[in-house]
Amino acid sequence: TSWRGKEDTVMFMGDEQQRINQILKGRETSLVLCSGTQSTTVYTVHPDGGENDELAGKSVICSWETYQPNKPNRILVCEGVVTACTLTDKSHVVIAGTDDGVVALWDLREGKGDHVGNVPLRNPSYSTSHLTFGNGAHSSKVVSVCVGSGGGG
Repeated sequence: TSWRGKEDTVMFMGDEQQRINQILKGRETSLVLCSGTQSTTVYTVHPDGGENDELAGKSVICSWETYQPNKPNRILVCEGVVTACTLTDKSHVVIAGTDDGVVALWDLREGKGDHVGNVPLRNPSYSTSHLTFGNGAHSSKVVSVCVGSGGGG
């Protein structure tokens, strides 16, 4: 499903679904990722551009189960515009890079209890946004994110 504009937005029912509609309304889908180990899971990346004031300036990454396509089972939130995204081999970590050089990581093994709300918005488990380099900020956008198999544990 693509959220290419207000006319194409999929509408859900109930409070939880209304919240999801608010989050995705007006956001385009910029990337689609398929899990190599979880054949029923698809991830979609929605950069800033939505009409939700709470999430202004943030990108949203949704995790969808193909057998339950009516709503995402996880909503990951990141400051800035996500320009690259990947999954680890075991698909329990999502890594994203942004237009301002930040790298963010979400550990999907975190329980929903670690996040608040009917539709929990998950902030990154780790982000480089607090790091400064020389001039005090990241300077170049991330164009690709790759996960290597370095043989470590």
